[in-house]
Amino acid sequence: MIDLSQYPVVDDHCHPFLPWREDKEFPQLFNLSTLNISRVHGENTLLYRKVIRELSRVLDCPLDLDVVVKRRREEYSSNPSGY
Repeated sequence: MIDLSQYPVVDDHCHPFLPWREDKEFPQLFNLSTLNISRVHGENTLLYRKVIRELSRVLDCPLDLDVVVKRRREEYSSNPSGY
């Protein structure tokens, strides 16, 4: 195995915000498959819960699912390229 511990690593991968996906239910935005996963399953993934917590912090709003989703939609809708 190659020892890479001496090299700095930058994770530069990202996923674009796709305007046509914004009409979907918020949990569906985290669905990486073509299957239609139920809202309950989507909301119970670790990724989803982490994102909601982080959005609450970044958007400076209460940690309440409905509030976070509403605030995020407002921020994105008002300035998609700035978001």
